[in-house]
This record gives sequence, structure tokens and C-alpha cells, in this order.
Amino acid sequence: PSSVALSPDGESVYVAGSGSSAVAAFARDRATGRLTQRNCVSANATSGVDGTKGACADGNALSGATDVVVSPDGRFVYAASFDAGGIAIFERSETTGALRQVGCVRPVRTCTSARALGGASAISLSPDGENAYVAAYDSNAVVMFERDVTTGLLTQLGTQLVGLGIARS
Repeated sequence: PSSVALSPDGESVYVAGSGSSAVAAFARDRATGRLTQRNCVSANATSGVDGTKGACADGNALSGATDVVVSPDGRFVYAASFDAGGIAIFERSETTGALRQVGCVRPVRTCTSARALGGASAISLSPDGENAYVAAYDSNAVVMFERDVTTGLLTQLGTQLVGLGIARS
């Protein structure tokens, strides 16, 4: 595991696993804090090398999943993936907290295209949920996105290249 996020309602926990290239969803008992796994989505589900013996659904843009965040409204979950150089986008079930991938962002044709996401290592959402910011280690950049609050999908706005502490657009 490389990152953990709690849903705003406190009923779900999401874990990004860089080694398994997966995001796992857990139901959280509010009284005891105990977790029960609901589902998982993995870049390696079909091949079985994710260590789950086929228990995960197939996913895209999850290789080396390093960070996970839940939208302020609790409807969507986002994972930054270092090895994939991208972001996986999931819809969150309001009743169970389980995840269903609805999109991804990375420079390949199976996803919405974006620039400068090499080594995506961290993701954060603005408090109003209208923007996402991704730190991209290999690209030496912070990548900015507009977030559609209805669909959860992301559209790239720009990139701040960061070199030796000096920011330039």
C-alpha cells in the first residue's frame, strides 16, 4: 500500500497499491473502524500477477498506483499512477462504496490524452471539487485539470514545469 483515503461520509476507505498496481475499496464500520473489502481494480487483473488470483477487475492507468483521493462530494475516486504516468478515474457506489472505473487520463489512445504526467505521484482536489492537481515526478511538473462534477472526468488545463525551485508555464 502506498496511500489511503477516507470517503467524506466515513463509510469507505480506499487504498492505492503501487506493487500490485491496484486500488482496493473497503467498507468501514463506523462503530469499530473495522474494514471489509468490497472490490478492487488492477492493471494486472487479467494476467493474475497482481497477487489477487483474479479477484480484481481489470483497470487502466493503474500501473504503480501511488496516491488515491476521494472527491469532496464522495461520488468519485482518483488514483495517480507513477509507472503508467496517468490518473485512473472511478465512480463510487453510494450504497456499497465499491469502485467502477469510468475513465483515465494518460498519453495513450485508450485514455483521455494529457501531457507531462510522467511519474504521476500525487493527486489533490480543490475543496470545491472543480479542479485536480497532479504532481508528476518524471515530468518535473504539476499538471492542472478541470473536473466535471457530474461525470468525474478530467480535462487538462495546463502544466507548471518546476525546475530548481523556479516555476514556469
